[in-house]
Amino acid sequence: MYIPLYIDIEGMRIAVIGAGNVGTRRAKYLSSKGANVVVYSKDFSPELRDLEASGILELKYIDDDTAPEDLARELNGKYSLIVIATNDLRFNSKLSDLLRKNNVFINNATKASTGNVVFPFHSEVYDGGLKLAITSLGKTGIASRTALEHCISYLENNEYLRNLYNVMSLFKEILVECISDPKKRVPLYFKVDSDRGFHELVRKGFLQEALARALEVSDLPAECLRYPPG
Repeated sequence: MYIPLYIDIEGMRIAVIGAGNVGTRRAKYLSSKGANVVVYSKDFSPELRDLEASGILELKYIDDDTAPEDLARELNGKYSLIVIATNDLRFNSKLSDLLRKNNVFINNATKASTGNVVFPFHSEVYDGGLKLAITSLGKTGIASRTALEHCISYLENNEYLRNLYNVMSLFKEILVECISDPKKRVPLYFKVDSDRGFHELVRKGFLQEALARALEVSDLPAECLRYPPG
């Protein structure tokens, strides 16, 4: 059973098996997010060799006759995530099966169902503040990518949602600074969200007024009634 997660991979050791288009793309992406990436392959493109020379990732050669069992023993216990992306589908599935027995996080780029991690189509809006990710768990990338594009278009062109994001994120900053206990903060978010006057101000684009209304509705202590925080 899959669940959606966002994970900070900075400093995480990740192996990528295969150096074709998919393996190269995922190795570059993961290393750009701060992971310590090691790519295993029979051969490497000049692009990957340049990245290794720059200290961005590490390359390890494997022999043509390397069996999935041998590679699984080599990988076991060394990595938090292993991405499998060779051109040999049987090899990929066998390696994935072997590694999953050791409770390792596996992404099989050629057959998602044999792994336990899926790379979704992803993007962000509102200057990176709102993250989006969509996957069909390997059923159809075209539909997933198209759905993501529609979501991005809708969010970028919806002024009300952009305003709501801006006001509520600032409101949360104030609450976090003023009220340390999250159990006491959560009811206040819902109290503001249920206030029609607040939403009407947000809809009209009166952001400072909407923030003031949120602070009024939440009935905060006097020392909290200052904004922006800091």
